[in-house]
Amino acid sequence: MTSQFSCNSYVLHLFGPFPASSVRFEYDPRDRLRFDPSAVVEKDRIITALRAAGKTVHILPLYRFRSLAKDPYGIVFHLGHTDFGEYLLTDISHPEQKGQMASPISISAVTETADHTLLLGCRSPAVIGAQGMIQMLPGGYIHPPDILRGTVEKELHEELAVTSGEIAGIVVTGFAQIRPSEKPEILLHVLLDIPLS
Repeated sequence: MTSQFSCNSYVLHLFGPFPASSVRFEYDPRDRLRFDPSAVVEKDRIITALRAAGKTVHILPLYRFRSLAKDPYGIVFHLGHTDFGEYLLTDISHPEQKGQMASPISISAVTETADHTLLLGCRSPAVIGAQGMIQMLPGGYIHPPDILRGTVEKELHEELAVTSGEIAGIVVTGFAQIRPSEKPEILLHVLLDIPLS
């Protein structure tokens, strides 16, 4: 199904291309991590400390990656439920605990304008992780009950003021897992109907 490539920061699973419409989410909201009371206290402490440091922290629901499969209709992501607080507690604060990760699924896209310019951004100092680094646009978490296309449209609008009518196409090119926590990202190529200028 895939070609796999590894480097120090990522494990890449390249496949496709698949149109975004052929990617399905099978979501079980009952599939959740369970934490003891001390972990809940630690999570609250982490959130409080980040907010006190001026970081933007919104505890929103997220899809938890469980597995990936290919069927005759495209790609199926099997997903459970998590939230941003659980992600901070597990993937960010304790990436060594492999079996107990929140693993929230996100998107990372290469966006190309009609005149073949690639769009890049710089991560805000207020975000958690990779502040000031160059990033592909759009990027972000997928929040239940959103689906892939809706997330791409929302993130393009938030980050670049691009409307859904200005999107010529969305293609899924692969899947990455960021080390050391193996946080999952759906890799996309987005083509816009509008030029950069």
